[in-house]
Amino acid sequence: MKKYTLLIIANTLLPIFCLILNGCNKTKEASQIIIYADIASFPKQEMLLNKIEMDSFLMAPRRIWTHDSILILYDKGYIDDGFLRFYTNTGKFIAKFGLVGNGPNEYINPTFTKIKDTFIVLAVNEKYTEIPLKEIKSDDNLSIENKTILKDKLFYMSNYFFPINDTLIIANTTAEHQYYIYNNKLNLLRQINNYPDEHNKNVSDFCLNTAVYDAFYNIKPTKEQLVVAYKYYPVIDIVDVINFNTKRIKFRNQHVNTYHIENPLNVKFENPYLQYTFSYCTDRYFYLLYQNSTIEDFKQNKNKSEIHIFDWNGNLAKIYRVDKLVYAFAVSENDASLYALGLDNNLAPIVLSGEFSE
Repeated sequence: MKKYTLLIIANTLLPIFCLILNGCNKTKEASQIIIYADIASFPKQEMLLNKIEMDSFLMAPRRIWTHDSILILYDKGYIDDGFLRFYTNTGKFIAKFGLVGNGPNEYINPTFTKIKDTFIVLAVNEKYTEIPLKEIKSDDNLSIENKTILKDKLFYMSNYFFPINDTLIIANTTAEHQYYIYNNKLNLLRQINNYPDEHNKNVSDFCLNTAVYDAFYNIKPTKEQLVVAYKYYPVIDIVDVINFNTKRIKFRNQHVNTYHIENPLNVKFENPYLQYTFSYCTDRYFYLLYQNSTIEDFKQNKNKSEIHIFDWNGNLAKIYRVDKLVYAFAVSENDASLYALGLDNNLAPIVLSGEFSE
């Protein structure tokens, strides 16, 4: 891919162990470097998406991942018949896993992450399950390993989680901090708030994280960098998970939302512009779903969704404008293919595919 160079920063690598020790049990804003991008004038390519005919009916799919030739869907509608559903990338059903409940292989409010060839399920009822993605052929072929790794049950209530050896990066969009770095072996915690602008001191951190600085978190498969893309701000953070310094990308000439304060625990946007609403990462790039439309326009499908592709140095590589409504997607490991969840003209869920150009 052709690169739109912004800036390249070299970071000093320090052991995670020492950094967590130094920063445990306190809130700390990481140091950061600001870089700028102009997405308005950046050339855009069109991507035509084609519907994949799926073997089984889609109820309410929320997330999608891909590994080799496998698609993994989290379908919230299948609460009693396998909410994780495995398909080939041509739509052929392979296997299903996971029920809602408290029994074996049952989960309450599950959260998911994929690290290389391992898929992980975390749930409020203190479940942590790893599913190897190699050679999945049927339900009986699924290899499941349940672990007990968290000492504090509150961490099971995360929206995003990323295991790195003995450390977990945990983000909860209804908490007082943007994300937490927790060393399970040492039972040490570091709390981080690094907001995208000068926030109002009269508003509680809980309210800021819940209503104002809502963001989408994802991690590089090699587990070296975390990307934070904001829903209401034209801002992206690339966080080095070794020293937790931040490279912040800001966009020129983009709409900036404003909010009014009703009380310290309640703020409201007035029909805000949506910025980034989804993210996906590969070894080479991170991919962001960009809306740049009001919520009302988005609900009426009046916007043109874009996929912004950045390399891990913060360089904007390409922008694709997709021809259908998309709300979640996955990208193949070789950065060649896109698999997306979208809606048809009757607002029924569909799975779509498209190809990136060389």
